[in-house]
Amino acid sequence: MERNLDRKTLSFSKGMTNVPSDLLSEDSELAYSQNIIYRNGEMVPIQKMEPFGTVSGTILFVHKMADFENIITYDRDPGTNKYTIRCYKMSDLKTAIGTFEGDGEVKDAQAVGNTLVLATDNGLRYIRHIGKKYKDLGTDIPEPKFRPMFSVSNKALPKTVKNNIISFVDKADRVNFSINGDGTINYDGSDWFYDKLKTPTDTDKYDNLQTSIKGTAAQAINIVKQNNYFIYPFFIRFAWKLYDGTYAKISNPIICYPTARRSGNFLVWDNYTGKPNYVYIQYAPYYGKLHFEANNQSIGEWDDIIKELVVFATTGVPQFNIDDDWIFREPDSVDSIRYDGITFSVYKKIGYYFKSITDSDFDDFYHVFPRNFIEPKSYKTDEEIIDELMKKSQFYKLFSMKIGSEYMDGKNYDAKYVIRDHIVENLTTQEQLPKDDYYGWTKTVTDNLYVYNNRINMLGIKRYPFRGFNLFTAVDKSSGEGFTFYTHIVSDTMDAWVKSDNNTIPEGTIPGWLYYPDPHATEMIIRRTTSDLAGIRVKLSQHPMLNGAYAFVSLPSNDEISGNVAAPTVDTNAYETLDSQIFTSVVNNPFVFEASGDNTVGTGKILGIVANTEAVSQGQFGQYPLLVFTDEGIYAMSVNAEGLYSSIHPISREVCNNADSITPTDKVVYFTSEKGLMATSGGEAICVSGQLSGGKNRGFPSDFLPFKTFLENCLIAYDYKASLLRIFNKKTSYHYVYNMVDKIFSISHNYTSSKIFCRTVANNYPDNLVQFDDSSVYSLTNIPLTEDDANDYDCVMTTRPLKLGGSTILKSLRGLKHLFDSDTGTVSVTVYGSNNGKDWVALKSLFGKPWKYFKLEYSFKNFKASDSFAGSIIETQSRREDKIR
Repeated sequence: MERNLDRKTLSFSKGMTNVPSDLLSEDSELAYSQNIIYRNGEMVPIQKMEPFGTVSGTILFVHKMADFENIITYDRDPGTNKYTIRCYKMSDLKTAIGTFEGDGEVKDAQAVGNTLVLATDNGLRYIRHIGKKYKDLGTDIPEPKFRPMFSVSNKALPKTVKNNIISFVDKADRVNFSINGDGTINYDGSDWFYDKLKTPTDTDKYDNLQTSIKGTAAQAINIVKQNNYFIYPFFIRFAWKLYDGTYAKISNPIICYPTARRSGNFLVWDNYTGKPNYVYIQYAPYYGKLHFEANNQSIGEWDDIIKELVVFATTGVPQFNIDDDWIFREPDSVDSIRYDGITFSVYKKIGYYFKSITDSDFDDFYHVFPRNFIEPKSYKTDEEIIDELMKKSQFYKLFSMKIGSEYMDGKNYDAKYVIRDHIVENLTTQEQLPKDDYYGWTKTVTDNLYVYNNRINMLGIKRYPFRGFNLFTAVDKSSGEGFTFYTHIVSDTMDAWVKSDNNTIPEGTIPGWLYYPDPHATEMIIRRTTSDLAGIRVKLSQHPMLNGAYAFVSLPSNDEISGNVAAPTVDTNAYETLDSQIFTSVVNNPFVFEASGDNTVGTGKILGIVANTEAVSQGQFGQYPLLVFTDEGIYAMSVNAEGLYSSIHPISREVCNNADSITPTDKVVYFTSEKGLMATSGGEAICVSGQLSGGKNRGFPSDFLPFKTFLENCLIAYDYKASLLRIFNKKTSYHYVYNMVDKIFSISHNYTSSKIFCRTVANNYPDNLVQFDDSSVYSLTNIPLTEDDANDYDCVMTTRPLKLGGSTILKSLRGLKHLFDSDTGTVSVTVYGSNNGKDWVALKSLFGKPWKYFKLEYSFKNFKASDSFAGSIIETQSRREDKIR
C-alpha cells in the first residue's frame, strides 16, 4: 500500500475566476470555462441560443401589442447620410409591411401603444401602426394656420336699448350752423341748429341721470356680447386638440383691438328739421366682428391624431369704469379719438354726426353735423390698459373647428358661423386652456428614449430653438408692410438669434405687443423687409404667468418705426444641451411634453433610465420605481398619483461607463462600471464580477480581451427562463455568461466554428433577441427545455493551479476519476504539471515526476443539455521529506 496518499474531490463551485492570484487560488476555481457553467451544484452545458431567422438591417426595436408583434430594423448609409426603417411581422421576416427613409441617423426607438417613436437627429419621428400596416406621420406635428382679424362698426345695435335719459337732462342754448361747400362747419350760418344738453344741477335728477346712463350703457354692451361681438382689447390663442383631449402647438397670445383707447359714447340724435323736441340719446359703442382665415383642411396622416382647431380668448379690458360718473361734452372739446380697427387708421371726431345729403349743392357728399355727446368722465391711460391686459392669463374656449371643416379652407370667414350662441356673453364659464405651451414649437433631439407607465421619457437632449412667431396683433394681411422678427435667446448652454418668417403687418402695430415662447429670450430686433429696411430693438422680459418672454410697448399708433438696427447673425445649428434633464410625455400621448414632465436629475449627464421592481429598503416597495444613471452616480425617482415624478434622491455614487449595458431583470438592474459588472436594486450598488477583477488570466486564449475592457463596449441580453445574463461585445466572437443565481461566470462562443460578432440585442420581454453580423437572429426564450434539447454540446474548461494540499509540497498524481451523468457524452482531460505556477508541462501519465502544481484541462464531447459534470476525484502522493538519502 502506497504511503502519503491523499484523495480530494474537485467541485468547481466558484466557476471562472482570476482573483486571488494563482499562488493563492483555491482548487475549486477555474481559469477558463467554455460552453459549460456551474449551476445547481454541477457543471452543465450552456444551451445554444435558438435560431429565430434572418432579417435585413439592424434590429432597432420590437413593437408589440396584444394583436401584433413586429420587428423594426434600421439601415444607414454613411455615404449619403440617409437611413431606412423597415417593419416586419415577427412571423414573416422577408416581407416588410412598412419602409420609411430619412436623412441623418436614428439613435433609439420606443413605442407608446401603436405609435412607434424614433429618436432621430432631426427630432422625434412618429410612425403609426394602423390596419396591419405602418404609416409615417413625420417628425413634428403640423403647425396650425390661423389668422384672426376684425371689422369694426358702430352702426345700430341688433336691438335698441330703450331709455329715459332725455328726461333727466337740461337744455342750454340753441346752436345754429351751416355747412360750407367743403363740408366744414360754419357756426355763423343758420341753415341748421341743435339744442345743447347739459348736466342737471338738481341732485336727484343728476343721480337718476347717472343711473340711467350706466344702465343703458351696460345693456348696450351686453347686447353686443349676446351677439358674439367684441368691444374691448383682449387676447386670442389657438391650438390643436388631439385625440386624448390634450392641446398641442399652442400659439402665442395675439392681441385683438376691436377698439383700443375708446370704445363708444352716448350720441344725441337730432332730425335737424327745426323740431327741437325730436331728440333721442343712445349709447353707440364701437364693436368688432371677429373674422379669421384658417387653412388646415388637409394635415396629411395626422388626421387620426389631430381632431380640432380650438380658439381661446381672454376677457376684454374696458378702457373706462362704467360705474364712474358720465359727463356731457361739446362737439369740439375733444380732439380726434382713436377707434382702432382692422386697418388701425380709423379716427373719428367725437361729437359729429356724418350724414350723406344728395341735392344740387352737395351731391353725394358726406356732411358733418355737430351735436352734444356723453362719455365717461375719465378714461384709463395706455399704461393702465396695458397693465390690465398683462394680467390676462386665463384663456377660455371661444370656438372650435373639426379637421376638414368647410371654414378651414383659407378664406376669410365671419366667426359668427362657428361661435355658438351667447359664448362671448358667458365666456368665463367655458372650458379653459389648461396648460401653457412648453417648448412645443422647438425641435427636440434626444439620444435615448424610455417608456414607463405609458409615458415616453427623453434623455440626452438637444433643443433647437423655434424660429419665432410673426403675428402678434389681429390684423388683415392685405394691409401693411413686410416685417421680420429676430429673437435673441440666452440660456446656460446657448446664445443664439433666430429669425421668423416674413409677414405683412400694419406699421402702427409695431412694436406694440411681442411674445416669444421661451423665458430665456432677451430681446427682439424688428426689421422692415421692404423700402428702407429700418430696424428697431426691443427688450424682452420673462412673462410673469406664461412660459415665455414678452414686451408690451404700446397700444396701436400712427407712428412709423425709425431706427437703423442691423440684422443679427442667425445660427440655424444652435441648440441647448440639456444633459441633466428628463422630458416625460403626457400619458398615452408621445406627441405632447408639458412643463410638469420636465425633471432635472443632479448636475451631470444622464446616461440611462430604467424601471426598478425591487424595494429600495424594507417597507418601501415601489417608492422609487425608476433608477436614473448619470455620470455622477445613481438617482431614484418616485412617482405621484398622476404618474409624474415627484421626488428625486441620490442613492449611489457608482458611475455607469456604458449606457448600453443597463439591463433590468426581475429584481435587479445590472450595469457596468470601471469596477466591472454591477448590480443594484435601488438601495446600493455592488460589484458582482469581483472574481474577474484580478490581473492577467493565464487560462485565457491570447486574443481575449481583459474582462473590464470587454465590458466597455458590451451589450447584455437577459435570459429570463435560465436566469442568465449573456454579455456580448461588438468586437469579439465570444460572450460571457453570468449565472445570476450562483453568481458564476463562464464563456460561450457566438458560433462554434466561425468568428461572428454581435450586432445588437433587442429587448422583447420576456424574450431577448440577439442579432449577429451575418443578420441572423437568435431567441433566448425559445431555447427548449433541457430534456427536449437535441443539440450536442462540446465544452472546455481549465482549472486554476491545483495545490492539492500545499503549494510548496511536491506531489505526483496517482488517480483521477470523473463524476458525470451522460449517456453518450465523453470526458477527457489533459494534466499539466508546474513548479512555479507559470511554466507548464503536459503529463503523459498519472505516475512519474512529482510537481508542486497541477492543472486539468477538460474536454467534454457530445454532451446533452440535460447532462452534468459533478467534478473529479483526484489522488496524489506527497514526496516524503524525512527519507534518509
